[in-house]
Amino acid sequence: VFSLKSVHSAVVEASRRHSCDAHAILSLGLALERVNPNSVLADWIKLLPLTFANVLWFSDRQLTLVQRTFFSYIVQNWFEDLDCMGRAAKEMNPNLWRGRPVTKEDLRWALSVVKTRGFAFEGTRESTMLIPLADFLNHNMVASVRTATLAEDALRFVATKDVMPGDELCIDYAQASNLEFLVRYGFRVE
Repeated sequence: VFSLKSVHSAVVEASRRHSCDAHAILSLGLALERVNPNSVLADWIKLLPLTFANVLWFSDRQLTLVQRTFFSYIVQNWFEDLDCMGRAAKEMNPNLWRGRPVTKEDLRWALSVVKTRGFAFEGTRESTMLIPLADFLNHNMVASVRTATLAEDALRFVATKDVMPGDELCIDYAQASNLEFLVRYGFRVE
């Protein structure tokens, strides 16, 4: 798993100086992992999409429409996270980034990964983790797998029904409206 405890200390320090949110810190840590070919996450990162369909990737027209809904707070919060990440990244040692400038696209990608793939436990943003294994679970209205005991930087999934070889393993969708699914994840549930 990749959690706040996994994030490079330089990222944590720079992010805290700017009062960045826990998701922004985790995202900036992921952006740093992405440029590190020796990262333990390197193989997983290669499997991730290069772009997303969430609000961070919306056109100006789409953003204007969302800002007229209850979910305008998501637009505001996520773009504030992105700005905070940019300020923190600018003050970090450039050598950490392996000689390449950090772009807004790098940060948008990393924040999208955390926002769409992060698992938050204990009801706090600080407990959010990226769990590469979970990318192999699909989503369904009826889950065949659920999360069980949470240990420090570890999570156990257990089957909720008998699973046969070759069966797809699914976790359930959160309780949300289709508009919220669209804003957060770029899709709607049927």
